[in-house]
Amino acid sequence: MKKILLVEDDDFFRTALKDILSKKYKVVEAQNGKIARDIFSTLDDVDLIISDIQMPHLTGLDLLEWVKKNKPVPFILMTGFSHILETQSAHEMGADEFLPKPFKEQELIEKITKVLGEEKKEDKLPTADLDKEFCKIPIEDFIAEKEMDYGVYIRISKSKYIKIAHNGGKLSEDKVQAFRARSVTHLYIRQEDFAKLVGFTLLVSKAVSNSSQIDKEKKMRFMQYTGEMIMQQAYVAGTDEVIFRNAKDFLTTSLNILTEDDETFALLGLLSNHTDFLYAHSLGVSMFSVMIAKQLGWQSPQTLFKLSFAGLFHDIGKKEVPPDILAKSRATLTQQERALFESHTTRGMEILQSLKTAPTEVIQVAYEHHEDILGQGFPQGISKTKTHPFSLIVSVANTFCEYTIRSPQVPAPRTAAAAIQAMQTFKLASLDHQAFEALLKVVKNSKDIV
Repeated sequence: MKKILLVEDDDFFRTALKDILSKKYKVVEAQNGKIARDIFSTLDDVDLIISDIQMPHLTGLDLLEWVKKNKPVPFILMTGFSHILETQSAHEMGADEFLPKPFKEQELIEKITKVLGEEKKEDKLPTADLDKEFCKIPIEDFIAEKEMDYGVYIRISKSKYIKIAHNGGKLSEDKVQAFRARSVTHLYIRQEDFAKLVGFTLLVSKAVSNSSQIDKEKKMRFMQYTGEMIMQQAYVAGTDEVIFRNAKDFLTTSLNILTEDDETFALLGLLSNHTDFLYAHSLGVSMFSVMIAKQLGWQSPQTLFKLSFAGLFHDIGKKEVPPDILAKSRATLTQQERALFESHTTRGMEILQSLKTAPTEVIQVAYEHHEDILGQGFPQGISKTKTHPFSLIVSVANTFCEYTIRSPQVPAPRTAAAAIQAMQTFKLASLDHQAFEALLKVVKNSKDIV
């Protein structure tokens, strides 16, 4: 029977833990870190130490450091919420696992089983890079006191994430403020939970869900290419860096979900393969649409995901417009070429209607993003009151990105400030004013531009 040294200064809690562990292990108790160190020095057969982090005389961190230097054995650290961020230091010292209080009996047993190597071979999961399994969410996006149907984590390293809120639990305002006070800007949820959170249901067959390794590698290369495209072409000088980084993270997470559906992934491939400038423009419109929406106070993850989706595919109809026509300025197009160019809104709507996973809002944006509030846009020439709110936002983001992202018409992209000035001079009357004001908040020193 394996032996566990249990270190906890709370007598009631320690006794409760001992009762649980004694069903399967021999348990030696210690009331604090100093006593544990003295006991451990005399024992040769301790298989695991489970210790609280905050104790008198010698803390769990001090005990961990001493153990790893003098007589290394597996070490699980228990920590209350107020000390959760100290697990970063504990991880660097060599702690094997963490148990944030309060925890469930099943979690305790699972951690012990993992650390002691008692898992069945088929149950073991790869832990080399967990970053692919999680997505980061700005801490301000979590609604305090709301019951959640997913776990919330903090990131210690790419191979270590710690759960701080359970499925069915709540993240209190005090906890959110405590994290903010410690300069924590993001929390994490699992990728599959993000899909549930935004309501994106994958309509895929069993065969697709068990896609080949080649498909996974292809998707990985696509995501790498997209990340490079965002930073090299879709970033606009003068944009608030924190706001942009959050939008980039949101888009990356959304793309991780979208590429799990083969139809959507294939459509993204067609978009990116058409021309680099079209794909860069689509990425930019997706991100700036989300940035604008957040400044307008839109917080629903489901809404923001649909808007990101809409921005990404708003120009999907252009995949059927020859690149040489897209490379021309509107003023130089013939009547026939202009008609072909303007058909991309109708064609985009038709393409997305055939996509099982496209929400109706996404389809509508593809059709309406060239409408304007004066009723002089295309294809319908409708006014603001008849235009979807998503389309109004995407229209502003689309105009901004036309000035700021490199293309044949814009070989030298404008800075954010210069683009705002151009929009004020030439486009303001046709753009939704609230969405434009929100865009100003995304741009650094926008008060100096207006």
